[in-house]
Amino acid sequence: MMDPFLIHNDIVSPQKRWVTQQALADRQMVALVLSCELQKIYETQNYGTFLCSAHGQVCDHVMLLDMDINLCKLHYGKALFSYCAESVPLVCLQLIKSYTASRSSLCVCRFGWEGALCQERVGIKVAAFTGQSYLSHRLTNSTGTHIQVTARTMAPTGILLYAHLTPDMYMYLYLKDGLLKFQFSCGIQTMLFSEVQFHVNNGFDIAIQALLELLPPDGDTGRCAASVHINNTLVMSGEQMASTATHIRANSWLHLAGIPPHFLVPDEAPLTIGFTGCMQALQIDNKTRNVFRDASDGYDVTECSSLACLSNPCFGSATCVEHKDKWSCKCPSGFVGVTCERSVCEDNPCQFGSTCVPYPGTGFLCLCPLGKHGIYCEHDLEIGQPSFSSSVGGLASYAAYPIPGAIHNSMEIKFKFIPSTVEQIALMVFVGQDGFHDSRADHLSVSFIKGYVVLTWNLGSGPRRIFTPRPITQRGNRSHTVRLGRIGQVAWLMVDNLQNVSSRSPGRLSQLNTRSMLYLGKNFSILPHDLPLHSGFSGCLFDVELRAGRIAVALQRTQPATGRSVGQCGTSECHEHACQHGGACLHHGATYTCLCPEGWYGPTCAINFNPCDSMRHNCSSGATCVPLSAGYECDCPLGKAGKYCERDVPRTGGYLSVSHHAGPGSIQEPSMWDLGWTFASKYFGLLICTPQCFCNSHSEAEFHKYFCYISDEALSDVALSGIRSYLSLPPVEFHHQHTSIDIEVRPLYDRGLLLFVGNRDGNSFLSLSLQGGVLELRLASGKLRKRGEPIVVRGGRMLAIGEWHRVLAGHYGRRIFLRVDGILHSAGMLPGEMLPSSGNPLYLGGVPDLSELPLGSVSGLPVPFRGCIRQLSLNWQRTALDHDHILAARNIADCDGTRCGGDTCEHGGSCWLDKHHVPHCTCLQEYTGQRCETQVSCMDHVCRNNGRCVNDTTFAARCHCPLGWGGDFCEVAVKLGSPHFAGNSYLVVEKAVRVARSAEGGPQEGVDISFLYLNFSTAELDGMIMWSAKDEEFIGVGTDRGLLKLVWGWNGPKDNKVLIPGASVADGEWHNLILSLSPANITLWMDNMLVHSKSEQEHQNSKPLTTDGIFYLGGFPGEKSVKEETSGHFMSTFSGCIKEFAWMEDAVITDFSRYRGENIGSCDFL
Repeated sequence: MMDPFLIHNDIVSPQKRWVTQQALADRQMVALVLSCELQKIYETQNYGTFLCSAHGQVCDHVMLLDMDINLCKLHYGKALFSYCAESVPLVCLQLIKSYTASRSSLCVCRFGWEGALCQERVGIKVAAFTGQSYLSHRLTNSTGTHIQVTARTMAPTGILLYAHLTPDMYMYLYLKDGLLKFQFSCGIQTMLFSEVQFHVNNGFDIAIQALLELLPPDGDTGRCAASVHINNTLVMSGEQMASTATHIRANSWLHLAGIPPHFLVPDEAPLTIGFTGCMQALQIDNKTRNVFRDASDGYDVTECSSLACLSNPCFGSATCVEHKDKWSCKCPSGFVGVTCERSVCEDNPCQFGSTCVPYPGTGFLCLCPLGKHGIYCEHDLEIGQPSFSSSVGGLASYAAYPIPGAIHNSMEIKFKFIPSTVEQIALMVFVGQDGFHDSRADHLSVSFIKGYVVLTWNLGSGPRRIFTPRPITQRGNRSHTVRLGRIGQVAWLMVDNLQNVSSRSPGRLSQLNTRSMLYLGKNFSILPHDLPLHSGFSGCLFDVELRAGRIAVALQRTQPATGRSVGQCGTSECHEHACQHGGACLHHGATYTCLCPEGWYGPTCAINFNPCDSMRHNCSSGATCVPLSAGYECDCPLGKAGKYCERDVPRTGGYLSVSHHAGPGSIQEPSMWDLGWTFASKYFGLLICTPQCFCNSHSEAEFHKYFCYISDEALSDVALSGIRSYLSLPPVEFHHQHTSIDIEVRPLYDRGLLLFVGNRDGNSFLSLSLQGGVLELRLASGKLRKRGEPIVVRGGRMLAIGEWHRVLAGHYGRRIFLRVDGILHSAGMLPGEMLPSSGNPLYLGGVPDLSELPLGSVSGLPVPFRGCIRQLSLNWQRTALDHDHILAARNIADCDGTRCGGDTCEHGGSCWLDKHHVPHCTCLQEYTGQRCETQVSCMDHVCRNNGRCVNDTTFAARCHCPLGWGGDFCEVAVKLGSPHFAGNSYLVVEKAVRVARSAEGGPQEGVDISFLYLNFSTAELDGMIMWSAKDEEFIGVGTDRGLLKLVWGWNGPKDNKVLIPGASVADGEWHNLILSLSPANITLWMDNMLVHSKSEQEHQNSKPLTTDGIFYLGGFPGEKSVKEETSGHFMSTFSGCIKEFAWMEDAVITDFSRYRGENIGSCDFL
């Protein structure tokens, strides 16, 4: 077999000797055709297809598809090329121009012709226009023109046709916002019509007829008329005067879809945007014309196959590809969606809270948190000497270190740096305040400004700036050393061995009042006005030493830090195999990205197609494709589950799906046959059927064909995958006094964000996360503490992986608490601190983008929670985790894969599945409903353990339980610790009962009150804590508008009243009250502080205050009114806790289980 590249000298004459294989390769020839009797085809990997004769005959003409060639004559009807020693004359057919260089020639063809020699006619039946295209036809009628054409488009705006008859006579038909507009003029006036109010850019054919004609003259006045018909219906018409009755034709044209660039656009043109769509069936003056072949001129017109690609539906640099009557977009790396409209950053693939930013050429870039590196920030990084990079997407590298000591009066800093370039204006070190920085905002900064090191400080009276006497010189990898300090108003700066520079700040202020955080690099979008045009520092900055007061530390070695996009100095993320298939690696901070050559995709150019192209991935409709280093993952929306989100998750456990394999004979009670739609709506809310399902029919014949059953996978307890997973619930109202979040969790990993709610400013949030197996509750109230850190409460035990645990979190007054499996931990909030305001969604298991979490919301780096959750109650109200309550979700499914999960049956009901997999709940006697969600009235079910059924004014009849019992029907034994009063509770402490440490007993006629002690906690502003009386004498303690209130008296309602001013006691903290009372004097201590002391001169008989020895705590038995029983001194019952009570100094009651009471719980959240 002859090698087509090695043609021997004895076959070819010396005058026509062929180039060798190497010569062809040097010129990047892509095809060789030997044109004679073409009988054999030779194929090679590098050069495509080659045609040779069967007998080894060498032809005179060779085709080389390269620009470095000579064109020659036709042979056997084909355009052939020769690469010979001799030059052959150029022959071009249908030539406009020919371009000849020293060794190359090129034909530029007339409109309608193509081919190397312009020898082939372009055949287009239905013309497709791209918005830059046009076709021009000559007009010949001397009295007007009548245009008919069929068009279709999906574009909202563009020129359909422009008929130019004379300089004064024309008509425009165009689209604007999907509506037809028509404009015409005959020289005197211009008329615009827009009566058609329906959109025609729907992709369907529209038959257009546009008429413009001169009418017979009426005396000396000429007139013209114009009209437009759409689909044979007149939609617009009008008449006007014409400038002349004689049609003077100089150069009349019809332009379709646009106006040629060489045609002077008339002033009257309503728009110049070209038409995007297809046209056919052209008639001019009732004569059929081929819309393309009969045109005199045109540009960029092709055969119409898909409207979508014509309208360029693909975003950015994506390519529209047609597949017969369908189309798809080939997305560049970093973009997903049917039209490549979404950046992958919208479903942030970066890990550990990394920030995803769109990046030119590669699609995206992950800006890693401090301590992580890799293309997805998936690897750990030990940093000895930090390296900082320039800004990307407005985000610069930075590292933040807490300052261990006070810097108000003085501080010293020493550090080394190596700039990547001296041509930068950058921030190296910053200490300042949070929020907006105005001209009086305290701060201290070190800048690098084109070689100069600049120290700027402002103590509140205006800035002062000092800088090195001359710029530094770049010394390769050798570092520069900076020393600076400040004492009061005076600051100094020294760099290397340059002269020490110092100065004094203006004004009289001498303290630096800033947040105790030192930033390296830039982490602020808005800097003080005296730091203009500053970007983030690019280079190495290390060995930072700080002296604050008496504390001297090496920050980067001893202090925990946070940061972004910080790498190791002198180390590049780009290595030999970082990018595959010739991709160019771009290093940035602690990560890198790859610029892929043509035809290669993915973060590392590992595959020859974009795995997230809509025609490539298998993610179901509504799911989002997320590219990986090699391959992809599918992020499933709410209602979808599975690897490709291919499984539908019904709205509830009772949602029905359809199977086509069984009849109704196997259906048991309740009969879906008899109930049809009624069954679905009554029991489970909705029936989902395919078009073949006849479940909604009462016809037995129809129902026999099909069997409807309930889908196995519905949300009864929620599993979160831990891969970008989360769910969001509607905003929760956090009460100022008391908030409770109760949930059961089953972790499958020892780290993860379990709950988050926060304000958009990032200064106020509540988060619950798992850190090393220990739950951690964090609260930032927007009111910054001394060091700017949130309140942290850590659980008292490790959570077992794979086991269910009950978690109770919230706040009570100013106490924030976390209770895990019965073990309680709490912390106090400062006055004014509170939970985030309502209006923001509550997130469970994660958030849509972990990089947007506020600083300090988790310890360490954030990851989504992996595991299951169930039994959620918010503020004591059960919240089902189902479609009706979840706002949005990603990558969640049912935890146990059955419809009998933890949230299926409420109030202790037992879930079971019948043979058709229909879930049922067997309820306890006290509850009813499909999910045991409805409590039976105690009128129908007796209260247990001597409980009383009471008709409540707020609720239906309910049980009031005696001391030691609780639950809806007093069925739950309550282990009483510190009694909790719920607003409908009371305790009766009587004198005859012996109390702890009491040495006295026996009945008495009354009790002289000379001493009272209470240890209580409340978050409610008003309430009666204690009351005791006899006849006209009384004493009471309570709260009034948050303040402690003490009342007493000897002679009926007239009272002595003390309202303790100062801080509110309705803060959830424990408060102790000690009262010493005598006829001559009253003394009151509050929290071990004397708050009131007064002598009573009017009671000279020294009679002590005496009561009957019955002390009512929290309220009164028998639903008695507090207002009436206390003669209006107190208006409401008590809500809160009482830990200790005494009316004798040596007899303090701590065990209340021996007394009478109702509706008393245990104060287990304090």
